[in-house]
Amino acid sequence: MQKKGKYRKVKQIRNREQRIVSDMNHKISRKIVDMARENKSGLKMEDLKGIRNAKSAPSLISHSGIL
Repeated sequence: MQKKGKYRKVKQIRNREQRIVSDMNHKISRKIVDMARENKSGLKMEDLKGIRNAKSAPSLISHSGIL
């Protein structure tokens, strides 16, 4: 296979994996919302931007108020 063909195949696989993960996330979140509605309870949302860029787990835990 030529380089261009290999890159195209990798791109197709990556795209397929992204769609599968996106679909799974959608189904899980839909289920959570449906359960909250059935139980007449609310959901609390939190901004998790930058959580992967945290330098260490202990500092992340202490800033969240768990410890």
